[in-house]
Amino acid sequence: MSPKPPEGKPRLVILGGGFGAYRLAMGISCRLYDVTLISPRDHFLFTPLLASTTVGTVEFQSIMEPLRRVQKGIRFFVASAEQIDSSRSVVFCRSHGESTDKGFEWPYDLLVIAVGAVSQTFEIPGVAEHAFMLKELSDARRIRRKLLQCIEEASLPHVTAEERRRLCHVVVVGGGPTGVEFAGGKSSDGAKK
Repeated sequence: MSPKPPEGKPRLVILGGGFGAYRLAMGISCRLYDVTLISPRDHFLFTPLLASTTVGTVEFQSIMEPLRRVQKGIRFFVASAEQIDSSRSVVFCRSHGESTDKGFEWPYDLLVIAVGAVSQTFEIPGVAEHAFMLKELSDARRIRRKLLQCIEEASLPHVTAEERRRLCHVVVVGGGPTGVEFAGGKSSDGAKK
């Protein structure tokens, strides 16, 4: 696949696969631009429902949309942008496949950086080392597994009441939309979480 654009079309490179990148890729005219979307994950994630996947109210596949199908005519690479050389108008990327971990350069005329943000710990001691972040599907799956493990363990007949309370105790750090939704939501059976 050549990075050379069709005659007269500016090469637009979009970095990221979140709300900003996805919306731009959906609405951009491929007749006017040669569009390349580069994201380290192969799907758009509807994060407002991410907290609901941790307790099974919403299933994981319900909040994902493949980036490869965002719009016909858009070139898509699963890769991470590692560096931008604005003097040469190229992005240095790295793919992370099972059979390859290779870097490549991709040229651009226009560059949109829509890579999102990282979870904050607010420098609260112990959060970075012990907490589960909730930003990706893998995070939600890990939280769901841990919650189910704790519930199963708490239901064993030999577990003391004190240990059962400890196993069923959940602390949420952060009052953003995801933290509030996780802390205040209901499980799939309607019970308070």
